[in-house]
Amino acid sequence: MIAPALKPTLRYLIFLGGLLVPGLLLGQQPLSWAQLADVRFERPAEEKDPLYGVPIFGEKVQALDGQEVRITGYMLPLTVDNQRYILSRYPYRNCFFCGGAGKETVLELALEEPREFDIDSRTTVRGTLRLIYDPLQPAYRLEAAIPE
Repeated sequence: MIAPALKPTLRYLIFLGGLLVPGLLLGQQPLSWAQLADVRFERPAEEKDPLYGVPIFGEKVQALDGQEVRITGYMLPLTVDNQRYILSRYPYRNCFFCGGAGKETVLELALEEPREFDIDSRTTVRGTLRLIYDPLQPAYRLEAAIPE
């Protein structure tokens, strides 16, 4: 018999386990947009373009490079033919490309299989996180990306 005082704690642990175990069994760790914010962008003094900045990643996000992760965001097309997408922390009206956020709020997706998505469809995607050091590219890419 479980003591009544332990029942809420036990329920919480079972609930938490139900959220974490599927990702752990599949070898993915949950990734949050807050974790991806562990980056700053340095722009050389001679560079005039405000979007140009060399990413300087924090230690915590560097440790995620090459890891299998899972993250939820909004699907936004990068091309007119909808063959390339980014996953954004924010919907289209607030996304990086619309001036409402920074480069750390988007992930370029390298989808395993091409597929069409509705703009702003909230989607969870899993894949291998890669840090991009090119100042003209997004800061992050999810390779072998598979929408769930």
